[in-house]
Amino acid sequence: MTRKILFNGVRYNDGNRLTYDKNGCLTSDKDKEISSIQYNSLNLPTHQSRGQVID
Repeated sequence: MTRKILFNGVRYNDGNRLTYDKNGCLTSDKDKEISSIQYNSLNLPTHQSRGQVID
């Protein structure tokens, strides 16, 4: 069974649209076409890549 989460009118299927690293920082967002986000040692974003995200 697939669980659907409704957040601000957008449905996410088991978190497949957002990915996080082991520290809980967002690493990609398929809805906003953010393919990767890199963080420094303080968990502050340092680099963001945008482009087509392939499922």
